[in-house]
Amino acid sequence: MSPDAKKRRSQLALLAAPIVWIGLIGTIALLASPDPQELSEEVAALVGREIVVVGDSLVVDAEPQLRTVLAGTELRIEAAPGRPLSRGLEIDGTIVLDELAEAPPEIVVIALARNDIGDDDHSEQVAAAMDAFADACVVWVNGAPAANDAMRAVNDVIESGAIERPNVYVADWAAELDPRTDTWLSPQSGALTDDGRWGFARTIGDAISADCL
Repeated sequence: MSPDAKKRRSQLALLAAPIVWIGLIGTIALLASPDPQELSEEVAALVGREIVVVGDSLVVDAEPQLRTVLAGTELRIEAAPGRPLSRGLEIDGTIVLDELAEAPPEIVVIALARNDIGDDDHSEQVAAAMDAFADACVVWVNGAPAANDAMRAVNDVIESGAIERPNVYVADWAAELDPRTDTWLSPQSGALTDDGRWGFARTIGDAISADCL
């Protein structure tokens, strides 16, 4: 092979290398990410339904996954990091429940509990939140880790409230997370991993599909 031919062959190889890498990265990304169409089919009956999610940093972190899992719905997300129950129903001084109760959505998801510690089980706040939406389907995401005494007390209140109200259901995030903490939570920060964000979103999507149709 002539020197010119060898040079041209090397140049072509250099040009092709980035294309190969781009294709490989794209393939890996497709394999790693859930199929949005497959997720959408799980909640196909919810298309067009109005859903409001009130939550804390878990909802903030998992918002892209929630919007994928609940694709096709009229989804409104009201969430802020570190939001406890004591302020979880307020945004900039406005009581979210009062605002929403004026024109209740069809489905309300409340993902608050994990930022509450101490002796208060927040039973009055939980009851008020549930009663504010007597005409809606309410899904309350319980808190984790369930082994925490304060968290277990709040979860018991949520569970009792749901038992007493036929329109209120519990999305059992504690049961979903506890056996998967090694892969769903970052060991450094305790924040949700990518798998954890998808797991959290699916827990909510599955609860809505099972209870609010």
